[in-house]
Amino acid sequence: FTDPERTVGDVVERLVGIVYPFDDGVDRYLAVAPRGADDLTWTRTETPVEPGDLRLADALDLASGTPVRFGELVVTAVAPGSDGVTDFFASDPTGGPFAGAYFEDTRVAPREPLDLAVGDVVSVSGTFELWSRGMRAIAFDSLTVTGGASVVEPSPQRAGALAARWHGGLIAIEDVEVNEELSFGIQIVERFGAALDVADELVALDDVRTGERFDRVIGVLFVNRDGGMELWPRSSDDLEA
Repeated sequence: FTDPERTVGDVVERLVGIVYPFDDGVDRYLAVAPRGADDLTWTRTETPVEPGDLRLADALDLASGTPVRFGELVVTAVAPGSDGVTDFFASDPTGGPFAGAYFEDTRVAPREPLDLAVGDVVSVSGTFELWSRGMRAIAFDSLTVTGGASVVEPSPQRAGALAARWHGGLIAIEDVEVNEELSFGIQIVERFGAALDVADELVALDDVRTGERFDRVIGVLFVNRDGGMELWPRSSDDLEA
């Protein structure tokens, strides 16, 4: 059932439907399936919902397409592309679970490359996007650098416990060994056996060899639209021996 007249900001006063479990192989959800238009009672909002200053940790379950504004975020990685595109990763200043996100550059072309660096403090406006498998991203159209030299500590995680909601977060995997050299990076294995691909998107990994051990590997977690997970170190300093 779809209703093309509905838009962001409309309020559902009453919803009737069939509850069913949904498992996409990465996360598990409960979903509700209305049987038709009569199962939903709507109130249309007369004015658009104005974006307010949010924390990323509080912006997990917004509807895709919701306008958002973040007043104080810390850049944790920068991923420049072609045609002036400057995607980046950022986190709430305090870090922690689900405090990071991937920011997709949707500024109107022609775009000037953004002069961003890890540690910059920024305010960002854009649109919340919910990708498949529960992953979120922010399509930003406005950014202002308000400060710098801020540090976000990576959140220690187990490779086997990562989920799609960590997409964009700054994490650290501890006590690992390089299990395989890949065309796009390496694969690391924790002491207890869980594996995670480490990609060379932001730093070259050509000199890392199978069998090398690291006390800690730090990076931003990127989850592609098919659910595949990769850790992106930002520099050689993120591989701590």
